[in-house]
Amino acid sequence: MKLFENKSVSDNMYDSVHEAFITNINHSLRTPLHIMLSMCDLIMQETDSEEISEYAANARRASKILQALMNKFYFYSRLRVGSVTPMEVQFPAPVAIKGFENSTKSECYKRHINFESQVSDDIPNILIGDNLMLTQILFNSTSLATRNESSTFLSHTVGWQAEDEKSGKLLITVSCDIGPSKSGSLDYDQVQYELSHIRKLTESMQGAMELKSVDNLKTLSFELPFQIAENQDYTDNVKEIPFTAERAKALLVDDNELNIHIINMLLRTTEISIDAVTSGSEALNLIKKNHYDIMFIDYMMPQMNGIDLLNAIKERYPEIYEKTPIFALTAAVNTEARDKLLHAGFKGFIPKPIEGNILAYIVKNNLPAELVEEKHGTSGSVILDEHEMEAYKDRLSNYDIYLMEGLKYTSFDITQYAVVAELIVKNYANSRAQMEAYFRQGDITDLGITAHSLKGNAKFIGAMALYHIAYGVEMKSEQGDKEFITYSMPLLYHEWEKMINGLKDFLDTYKKSGIFKSEASDKTSDEQIMDHDDYLEKIIDYIDDFQPEPAINMIDALLKRDITDDERMRLNEAKASLESFDYEDAIDVLKHKEIK
Repeated sequence: MKLFENKSVSDNMYDSVHEAFITNINHSLRTPLHIMLSMCDLIMQETDSEEISEYAANARRASKILQALMNKFYFYSRLRVGSVTPMEVQFPAPVAIKGFENSTKSECYKRHINFESQVSDDIPNILIGDNLMLTQILFNSTSLATRNESSTFLSHTVGWQAEDEKSGKLLITVSCDIGPSKSGSLDYDQVQYELSHIRKLTESMQGAMELKSVDNLKTLSFELPFQIAENQDYTDNVKEIPFTAERAKALLVDDNELNIHIINMLLRTTEISIDAVTSGSEALNLIKKNHYDIMFIDYMMPQMNGIDLLNAIKERYPEIYEKTPIFALTAAVNTEARDKLLHAGFKGFIPKPIEGNILAYIVKNNLPAELVEEKHGTSGSVILDEHEMEAYKDRLSNYDIYLMEGLKYTSFDITQYAVVAELIVKNYANSRAQMEAYFRQGDITDLGITAHSLKGNAKFIGAMALYHIAYGVEMKSEQGDKEFITYSMPLLYHEWEKMINGLKDFLDTYKKSGIFKSEASDKTSDEQIMDHDDYLEKIIDYIDDFQPEPAINMIDALLKRDITDDERMRLNEAKASLESFDYEDAIDVLKHKEIK
């Protein structure tokens, strides 16, 4: 039994039309609400008029009320349809607890709430149960405090009570002071609904919940039973990946080049050989020619998605499917999505954005033992002290980037975070041009796939406002809602540019520290992802489709590279032709004058 491997999946999970309806309504209403809130925030930030600012503030308060009502509706409906059946999944307990702890700490910091945390050292590394329900219980129980204006402190403890060698209980307490809301914004009816939801989740896990109240001090206590996995070989510290696998070979299939680079970066110290392709057809060609010890396949890809590719492998190469562990990469880790992937036949799934410790655990424990060698030594990670971290957090927050959200995906290694930030900045021009092209062509399907990739990048870096907007565009593209997308794109572009400016500001400051070594000259950078010829081919395609703007954007990207004066003159000549709508001359310059 491996990490994130399902052991009890209801065969009629997808039979509930009611559940599908509730989920669709939730997405359809919640997404425009998020955009409304973001728009109100932007208006309040950018207007100099107190009157307009007050209008936006009133609209924001009304949106928050609608959001609270939506939460009530969603929680109640899910309880009614009984969709809280727990899963049995192996998961690393340190990841679940640390992720909750970091997010809560960040939220408390923003709201000036003192946060204390105490986690026992005797909690097993790998537990078997429902990790998403555990996370939901933890987040819901603390959100009651972080949303209240009068709260001044929040504390939680996580301990372990062993039942026997194979099972035990997580003992969790969450304490906070909840007094009368200063603005009267605390909805006690909403609190009761959320407490009811938390209790329902707890009981569905065969656990117990107790609420104690002494004056303004509220304490929630939980006892949640879990099984203990046999294999406990796991560490949440990937600064030292304790193995190498230089004789092993992996296949990685992902249409997002940045994801490919990140996975290569996370597994670099393992020395495993990785063949990476961006489509299912390319993957099938490689599988026919090569032997792979493990495979990672992205779920959402154009033309042939991850399940389609897995089915093709089963049909064409059944012996390879039987012998090779194949894992899905997905940003959708809800119960329905992971059931679908596990039912399809994946060995397990890896949530996006990918965390290095989870990836390392899966690689080590799914490769043949003879290919794994223990090692010692560090990878040169850089962990900043508290003062330095606070300075970067404050700087990035001005651009709607929450550093702590992003750092948890690089094990709080600021150097790895900077590498990803640099790649995102360097790929911006090409990604933006591609997004604009799909939008102008009315290609909603590919636009949604591009938004999906942008959503993952935004979350990986901690740009949560952009993440939510990209998520909305992705969802609406699936529904073919062109009107919604048309109104959303200006806001998406605004937040995208804001994120890029923030990352540039961060990189300028961080590079001055002397710690960061740019990977601009590394062959795993975007110089490998897209060379000059690739750029020229795409530019000509845009011109042929009468799309001068993305073509000009890509020319600007080439002009930023280290090229000769003669090459620069030729590119500027093509750009000038485009700006004067002389498309034939621009194509002639690009086709007949070599630029290398």
